Amino acid sequence: MKIINKNKNFLIGLLIGIGGASMLWNSPPKLKIANPNFRPNETIETIFSKNKINLLNEPILGSKKAPITIVEFSDFQCPYCKRFHDLVLPLIKENYIDKEIVRFVHKDFPLPFHAFAKSAAAAARCSSSVGLNYWESYSKLFENQGGIPWLKPQNIVLESSNSKNNLRLKKCMESEEVLLSIEKNIEEANAENINGTPTFIIGLSDGNIHNGEIIIGAMPYELFKNKIKELLNDI
Repeated sequence: MKIINKNKNFLIGLLIGIGGASMLWNSPPKLKIANPNFRPNETIETIFSKNKINLLNEPILGSKKAPITIVEFSDFQCPYCKRFHDLVLPLIKENYIDKEIVRFVHKDFPLPFHAFAKSAAAAARCSSSVGLNYWESYSKLFENQGGIPWLKPQNIVLESSNSKNNLRLKKCMESEEVLLSIEKNIEEANAENINGTPTFIIGLSDGNIHNGEIIIGAMPYELFKNKIKELLNDI
């Protein structure tokens, strides 16, 4: 009887172990996130982009003549991207974007395990097809992250049951042009070995192309502030 119980315990343990290994194997990769104990003078590894990032036809917030550019690779369904949107971007906008010191560029990097991220990216890009502003849609998508409307991100963008607008937006979201734009953004991220969101590339502006230092994760405002000051000193 004791031997049977031992065999049962062994088999149960083996099954649990296999199940756990399977869960680990199939679980999404861990995202690189901000260090909550970050100090403004902390030394972190400096990584620079290897390629020229194309900015043509991408959403730009701020003056095109701004001397510094921040490119964001982001996912509308990513909670750390929302943290950046809620806590850090408003400060960058107030202190640098609105003062024409920084231009902010969004690049779509929908992660494969976020079911609605790609459709949200398409809905935002198609805002203009129904007379809406991209950056207002960008904000709505982050503000409503996780709610029931996420089953159809276009509903967040429209906030309306206007059937004509729904059909127009849906057609745009399914267009080859929009889907190809998102795929090109993903290819650019992959070429820089970017594997988590949000990730930023900050550097001096250079027309419709960009390269610079890569910042990984929802880092605090102080880090961006320090990087911007360093770049301004180089002008």
